Amino acid sequence: MPLDVMSSGATPEAARLALDEAVYLFFSVAKDRGTLEEIL
Repeated sequence: MPLDVMSSGATPEAARLALDEAVYLFFSVAKDRGTLEEIL
């Protein structure tokens, strides 16, 4: 399932951590807005 989420970092590890945070925030906002079920 593709998500419309992007991030970056100075190193591959930093980029992965930033992407993890971006995905977490994406789902948190979707849950708060009541749109999580639509996304899933």
